[in-house]
Amino acid sequence: MVGEDWSYLCGVTQELEADIIIGLLSEESIQVIKQYPDAGAFVKIAYGLKTEVDLYVPTVSLEAALQLIQEAQSVYLEDDDDIEGEFES
Repeated sequence: MVGEDWSYLCGVTQELEADIIIGLLSEESIQVIKQYPDAGAFVKIAYGLKTEVDLYVPTVSLEAALQLIQEAQSVYLEDDDDIEGEFES
């Protein structure tokens, strides 16, 4: 279980999504703990099925982590708009 010094960052539905966020935060030296709610860890280990993943960061890093995720999402969305414009007639 996550201790008092850790705060819930977000929950994602795919392991790959969790790994991308962890990579982003690791580049900024922000630690992340992955937890699988309920029986998720057992299901993942035993059957290799997709399962939800909750991410936690140190409480002192929560605001910085949220900011990094928000910035990454806005860059992704801006790039998406640029691509759509290329296909318009």
